[in-house]
Amino acid sequence: MKRFGLLLVFVTLCLFLSGTAMAVFEDAVPLTVGVAAQAVIGDDGGCAYFSFTPTESGLYRFYSVADADTYGYLYDAVGTQLEENDDGGSGSNFLIEYILNAGNVYYFATRFYGNDGPGSFDVVLVQYHGLTKAEAVRSYFDVLYDSQVTLEVSAATTDGGIYYQWLDSDYQGISGAQTSSHTIAHVTANGYYYCNVSDDYGNTRRIDFNVRIDNQLRAQAVGARERQLPLNGTTVLEIDASCARGSLTYEWYTSSYNHETGWSEWEIIPGAETNAMTTTPISVREIDYHCRVRDEYGGWKDIYFSIMLDNQLTAEAVGEREIAVEPGETVQLQVTASCANGLLAYEWYKESRTSSGWEPDQLIDGADTNAITTDAITTFTVYYCRVSDQYGFNEYVYFNVAVENGLTVLSRHHEYMVSPGGTVTLEVHAVCTRGSLIYNWGIDDYNEPYRTVSYDDERTWYYCTVYDEYGNYAYCDFEVRVDTNLSLEPVGNTNLVVSSGENVTVQVIPHCDLGNTICEWLFDSENYSNMSLSADHTSCTLTNVTGFVEVFVEAYDDYGNYTYTVFNISVENGFSVSPVGSTVRTVQAGESVTLAVQAQAIVTGFRYEWYREDRILENENEASVTVTVDESAVYRCLTYDQFGTPQSVTFTVNVGTVQTISVGQSVNVHIGAPKQSQTYAFTPSTTGMYTLYSYGSPEADPFVKVYDGNSRLLAEVDDVYSYAFDNNDAHCRVTCQLTAGETYYYWVYAYKAGSFSIKLIKDSSGTGQGTEKAITLRTGQTVTLPALFGTISSVTSDTPAVVAASGTAITASQAGTAVVTAIGTQGSVTYDVTVISGSVLSMPADLQVIEQNAFAGDRNVVFAVLGSRVTRIEAFAFLNSGLKQIVIPSSNTEIAFSAFNGIKPLILCQPGSKAEAFAQEFGYTYAYIN
Repeated sequence: MKRFGLLLVFVTLCLFLSGTAMAVFEDAVPLTVGVAAQAVIGDDGGCAYFSFTPTESGLYRFYSVADADTYGYLYDAVGTQLEENDDGGSGSNFLIEYILNAGNVYYFATRFYGNDGPGSFDVVLVQYHGLTKAEAVRSYFDVLYDSQVTLEVSAATTDGGIYYQWLDSDYQGISGAQTSSHTIAHVTANGYYYCNVSDDYGNTRRIDFNVRIDNQLRAQAVGARERQLPLNGTTVLEIDASCARGSLTYEWYTSSYNHETGWSEWEIIPGAETNAMTTTPISVREIDYHCRVRDEYGGWKDIYFSIMLDNQLTAEAVGEREIAVEPGETVQLQVTASCANGLLAYEWYKESRTSSGWEPDQLIDGADTNAITTDAITTFTVYYCRVSDQYGFNEYVYFNVAVENGLTVLSRHHEYMVSPGGTVTLEVHAVCTRGSLIYNWGIDDYNEPYRTVSYDDERTWYYCTVYDEYGNYAYCDFEVRVDTNLSLEPVGNTNLVVSSGENVTVQVIPHCDLGNTICEWLFDSENYSNMSLSADHTSCTLTNVTGFVEVFVEAYDDYGNYTYTVFNISVENGFSVSPVGSTVRTVQAGESVTLAVQAQAIVTGFRYEWYREDRILENENEASVTVTVDESAVYRCLTYDQFGTPQSVTFTVNVGTVQTISVGQSVNVHIGAPKQSQTYAFTPSTTGMYTLYSYGSPEADPFVKVYDGNSRLLAEVDDVYSYAFDNNDAHCRVTCQLTAGETYYYWVYAYKAGSFSIKLIKDSSGTGQGTEKAITLRTGQTVTLPALFGTISSVTSDTPAVVAASGTAITASQAGTAVVTAIGTQGSVTYDVTVISGSVLSMPADLQVIEQNAFAGDRNVVFAVLGSRVTRIEAFAFLNSGLKQIVIPSSNTEIAFSAFNGIKPLILCQPGSKAEAFAQEFGYTYAYIN
């Protein structure tokens, strides 16, 4: 093995282009063409130097004749390296081949490869005549039986003639085959062919060609390739295979995995020589099988199966897994577990986290049952129980036990766009109940809530992790990049249908406003024989497409931005799949339901894969499936035709009843058990954007999916931080473009049992922020509504006794609720108004700063009017308070982005003020002081 570290040292010693390097070239020994010269290497293992000035331009070879490993270099007259070589010559000798121009001075350097010396060896410089290139244009061919193929050689020489002689598989000359190409008119067997290429100077090269029959061998598994079986269970493995000519042979192999001894070697299964076999009864963790399918022309394909023992091992926590305690408390932790066969073993571990980082995992001695009592909790600690069965399967149940300290961490923005070379300051706001905080940006000894970074022309991610003294942590992530407006536009349709064996070209147009773009192509390589890219990689040609191909093209710019598009190329087969019956079913828990699809094509024969959510249903290679439903779920049938083209049909199965919902309607949702759902049907009367959002108690942790009448998923949202409606990240909001007269289904799912509310609104803004605003006013108060969607033409109230409207102003007349609508030139805004009586928070007239945590947690703070001298509201000033409305009379009052964390008060301010800008940036409802 060569010493690459030493190579770097000697390259540095021999190639530096300073005056010293030119000085050693001045002592170079002149070379004579065809005459060996001696390279003498000193004790230091350096280089020997030679010079040469050709009188005739041409191709020259400089090489060594030595038993040792040598290395050579070529330089021009000013010391610029032109070429280097290690083992291009005989054995470990170097060989440099280069075209030299008459009258120019050249220098050569040579040395031993390693740090060897003293010593010597011979070097020779010759002018070369004859072949400089002889290679196959293409050396490997897969062709159809009895078809024609042309073999071709590309050759070049310094001067003189080039001569060709084609040979058959037995190295016998083929009569008359003496040109640069040779055509075989009828290929009926696999074979090797050769071409001897020679010149006028006695140089000869042999070029090899491999021609094989493409017998269109196809093989695929029937049914799932990964299966689970009970103890001693068996299953039938089957291969669906075909070829164009002749018969097929099958060889089956097996290998098993035991968790104590590992994998066995692959062994052939005697007698298993057909396309199907029955597995042996499974009694270990896993048995793998593979079948090698061969045709008569040497083609073969391997199909693999994995059979896993299903011991039905389950383990889950008894009670909550996220636990918060007071400092010094202990907690009882318990798991419940079961399996189909054998005994279970329990091991408990713990891992503690402090502000200094994680401590190593620790096995808790003696904790070998399903329950433990923890030590006194003084820092964040993860306890977990590993439940094992006798076959080596494990289930882990984790418990996070934290000291409750109210740690909250927020960032103003997560994404920043700057110009190359610019700077940006990243900032976090954090608060906790007790103790100090540590800010960790990944920089030693740097503990600040902000960090200024210089942009270095690469897309960069930054993280700040904030720890309290109990090991609790939360983090903020930031992305800094240049927005180059990168895009990738496909040319033409991205779903192409071609005839079998046809060639197809797909093309994209990349764009960015700054710098260059690079395109990269990715393919499903089994269904085409060859591909080529254009010089700029913006188009790709696939030849002989015989099955479905997914073509991915990715575009990158100079700043790390990325985008992609996908082309789906399928073989024309008239293939279509449709559902049998409705795609939306409603059943009661425990009921069975049959789902079915119907497929048709010119060339029939279909393969089916059924999925529940994203998990495949085993042994379900049929056009229908019957399932017992315990909770709402989405089922999908992926159907393939004979050319591998996929089509998907989705079914939504809801446990319970389908209710209807209308625009503006608020609905209370009750989930009686974890992972259950409710489905709501909606048929819009007008086309447009609609938003459904959840609010109220977040404990159920809901999310929403939207389907059209064909069960196509349009959108889904889980755990979205919703500025427009609710400040709790356990709620969700989903916005979709819906078509008038079509029926859509909102599938409202919850991770835990509980109640919450949902509301559906018309979202004329098209932004997903919604056009409904909830505000609270004091009796007798008058405010002016801002023109959010063009000039306001009218303001109406559905309950004038509660709220009176005049011009663009509304006045709160008496306690109650009302709906106020402001109609603008570009849309309308609906305000859900609550009018209450209450006192205003008293503040000193000369107050200038509302300090951090000033009114945090104070539920009695409902209305606040700031003095005109207030210049800033600090971080978390009104954290989780009862504030419903705040009046900010000064146009220059600055507001920390986390000042109102946990609440969404109405902000009353001056037009064009900093408070208005704050409300617009962070989605707070605002109005103007009358």
